[in-house]
Amino acid sequence: MFESLRAQNLARDRNYPELMRLSEHYYAEKTDCESLRDLANTLLGSGLNSQAAQLYKKAYELDPKNLASLIGFSNSLKDILHQEEALRIYRFLHEQLPKNFLIWRNLLLAMEYANFVTDQERFEYAKRWGQWQQQWAIISNTQEKLARTDESELRVGYLSADLCQHTVGLFLRGLLKAHTKKITAYTYHIGQLSDGVTNEISQFSRLRSCSHMSDKEIIEQIQTDQLHILIDLSGHTAGSRLHLLANRLAPVQLSWLGYFATTGLPNLEGIVLDTWHISQENQGFFTEPIILLKSGRLCYQPMEFCPLISDTPHKKNGFITFGSFNNTAKYNLTVLKLWSKILHEVPDSRLIMKWRTFHDPVFCDRVAKIFQDEGIDPRRLDFRGFSTHDQMLAEYADIDIALDPFPFSGGLTSCEALWMGVPVITMPQTRAVSRQTYAFLSTIGGLNDLIAKDAGDYLSLATRWASDGARLKHFRLQIREQMSASPLMDINSFAAEFEDMLSHQLVQKTGNAQKSDA
Repeated sequence: MFESLRAQNLARDRNYPELMRLSEHYYAEKTDCESLRDLANTLLGSGLNSQAAQLYKKAYELDPKNLASLIGFSNSLKDILHQEEALRIYRFLHEQLPKNFLIWRNLLLAMEYANFVTDQERFEYAKRWGQWQQQWAIISNTQEKLARTDESELRVGYLSADLCQHTVGLFLRGLLKAHTKKITAYTYHIGQLSDGVTNEISQFSRLRSCSHMSDKEIIEQIQTDQLHILIDLSGHTAGSRLHLLANRLAPVQLSWLGYFATTGLPNLEGIVLDTWHISQENQGFFTEPIILLKSGRLCYQPMEFCPLISDTPHKKNGFITFGSFNNTAKYNLTVLKLWSKILHEVPDSRLIMKWRTFHDPVFCDRVAKIFQDEGIDPRRLDFRGFSTHDQMLAEYADIDIALDPFPFSGGLTSCEALWMGVPVITMPQTRAVSRQTYAFLSTIGGLNDLIAKDAGDYLSLATRWASDGARLKHFRLQIREQMSASPLMDINSFAAEFEDMLSHQLVQKTGNAQKSDA
């Protein structure tokens, strides 16, 4: 117990060297699987994935029957350029425990990050999960009484594990603030973390803290609230309780915001996207009807503590600095090799990469070696780990041009880079998740010269932007005004369209139900 508390305190204080020393001690001395996993969990949350992987692996070797260690091992690999190995383990775990919720969720999410899994395979696995959930629904999948459309209020529920300072919580809070009086919002917080954003959300909705509730208790709470519409915001991401929607908990059930592919559930009335997120190739890979918002799927509202935009860093540095502050689970060899070509084409340029996993020296060495093998001096790379949100935003002052990963593109990260005056070069592909930054740029308008058609075009755009200092300066001077005037940040118009969509979905569902009753 004492050592566990010590590890948590070290993580809270961001004492990474001491955490790594503790990890070495555990690896050499400990034979208690639970202690090994506890420390590994703390290391993983701190971005020390390689050290966590060692401890998970040792715990599994000591007790191969306990697959919790193997789950942790695969989770630690996914974010540090070992996606193929992580996915292989998830598949093995799924074969061993085909009815395990956590393994299913990890497998489906890992497939979204993997650039070597086909759209068809992802779709088939999601459908299998949805069919399984329908068979094991806790309550009947029908509802005798559907809410009528003449209600004085529209009761809308949002279910998420991320109603905190997370992409989901930050995008949702703007909508909740802008909801008109005809919406009564209920938020079901199933995550463990609550913070200032959670408190803010509670001011604009009827917040239900559900993290310690059983599935049955959450279902009972939702039924008590008598929702007209229930919207899942988590999909198959961490902490999700998407499976609850296999039950009919509201007349209209939707997927939106926190997930970027089909849920696989056959009883949802729709997934909320926009025309930019849908390609001709991917529109058939959804079990849900596709609902398109004209103004864009998301509406960005900047943090109140965003610093002012600085001057272009190349002016003082004498060289161009590229950057990516994205989750390293989005990295793959194809991405890093293309970025190395950009560094080749732009002499003396630098690349900053920032995510909590860059506290992991083993991972840093691995990334550096990839660039070195492509002829790039590792001294041109700047690895940065976790910092507070305000500190992270301030670090955009060090970047001239942001590089979007693919096929899993940036979400909030891209919005924030743009708001901080940094152009983001992106390459949309077929899947919705690859088209997030493309959607933001299209919603803003006038930024087509940041959207690449293919890898060659991505390289060309990066070099052209890097060679035009006046253009970079102009971008910084005008981008906030351009964004503020665009649909991407018009929260009142977005809320109005969103509410109209909800009303239409309810009318469509209840109208059809009333015709059926007749």
